[in-house]
Amino acid sequence: GQWYGPDFVLPELGVTVEIKGVEDPDDRAKWDAFREKVGPLAVIDKVVLQEIRMIDTREGFVEIVTRVSGS
Repeated sequence: GQWYGPDFVLPELGVTVEIKGVEDPDDRAKWDAFREKVGPLAVIDKVVLQEIRMIDTREGFVEIVTRVSGS
């Protein structure tokens, strides 16, 4: 019943992105509800952000975002 707005959308991939430093207790429930109602949501935490920093191709970025979004 709460309003939730992720950080940005990658329309070419059909994925919405949430950048998350510290996970709050209610975050997973919000993310699951968003995925059910809207679609894929990639949650970029500090571990995933480190992965992204190590890549140097668009394809590598797309692979990571797709993997963490579950799409």
